[in-house]
Amino acid sequence: MSFINPFPDLKATHIPDWKKYLRRQTLLESWDTQRAKLPTNFPQKAESPSVWSWEELDLESVTHDLTSLEIEEIDEALRNFKKENILLNQISCENFSLPTLGRHLDRIAHEIFKGKGIASIRGLSPDMYSVKDNVIIHAGISSHIAPFRGNQSGSNDQVLHICNREDMGIADLKAPSTAQSLPFHTDDTDVLAFYAIEASMAGGEMLWASHGKVYNELAATRPEVLGVLAESDWPVETETEPSDYVRLPLLYNDDQGPYFWLARGNLTGTERTPRPLGIPGLTLAQADALDAVHFAAERHSIRIAPRKGELYFVNNLSILHSRTAFQDSDVKDEKHPRARRRHILRLWLRDPAYGRRMIGRLEQRWSQVFDTELSRKRGRWLLSRDMVPEVISEKLFREKFPVGTVSSCQNA
Repeated sequence: MSFINPFPDLKATHIPDWKKYLRRQTLLESWDTQRAKLPTNFPQKAESPSVWSWEELDLESVTHDLTSLEIEEIDEALRNFKKENILLNQISCENFSLPTLGRHLDRIAHEIFKGKGIASIRGLSPDMYSVKDNVIIHAGISSHIAPFRGNQSGSNDQVLHICNREDMGIADLKAPSTAQSLPFHTDDTDVLAFYAIEASMAGGEMLWASHGKVYNELAATRPEVLGVLAESDWPVETETEPSDYVRLPLLYNDDQGPYFWLARGNLTGTERTPRPLGIPGLTLAQADALDAVHFAAERHSIRIAPRKGELYFVNNLSILHSRTAFQDSDVKDEKHPRARRRHILRLWLRDPAYGRRMIGRLEQRWSQVFDTELSRKRGRWLLSRDMVPEVISEKLFREKFPVGTVSSCQNA
């Protein structure tokens, strides 16, 4: 079923509109074009520990508070790593040894892949370290969660600094680099690893919602939406050339249960980066299905305000994530001696032993992101929140960080 959307005012937007969503539903019901049944080979109900709603999840049960001994162990691992002059691309659980904390990290990894799908660690003091040391700590701890890091940009960036760069005058700035809210979506990774270096003055909350819980609500109330999501005709904008797109489904199923794969910006465009004219728009049914996922996720999501020094690990293929808009402040006072400018480090992680087995085009994409040989040889580490990975050229990068300071081939 692929009716072109004859109502331009009802097209899907990057930030979902509840009133438009209701109007679309009414139209589609009046046309009676959708079959109210689940897609073939999909379960009536998703069942796993990662199926939960906000009132069913106890965050404290998936949070580890660092002891003073464990913090000393992290500091010792940092000193040893730097003393050995090891490249950042080579950081691993072997050369960032955490014998005591490591046992808890094994439990956390199990929680992420086989349990609730999320976990957090708190107790670090990022102000005690340089930006580079914070990056090393984040990568070192994360290497105990999953062994492989992903390339997060065309320049093979291993770590991204998620913060507001709207004052830099970049016209086509991507949505994560603004202070705007982000809708529910997934990334191209098994696990998202976040480290809060600094919190915002207001807003910037993270929202997490279970794929399985969203699936179950839609299966019970609007199964036709799942049928639309499972069709292989979604025009997804690619990251390569303007006007490039591929036709893919947004809903998949395997032996671990159903899951969504959707990057909303690649389906709707954003205010700063509109969808290229050469790419087909979404049908009315597709716009309806995209918003149905978002609003169901919103109903079941748990919301947390990132606190400075906390690490968060999220199973990307079990948990949808979004963000509220936020406001930074450069005002300093006795209570806040530093500017409160939201700064989150993000890594993409994969463990083939526990992660899902990707299929088709997704398998191809995961192979690109987790090309370990490429990461080791040309992985790039931005060690400043002021560098914007999607717009910085290789030439400018080398001018800002000469060889010998931050390089895929030199000590980082």
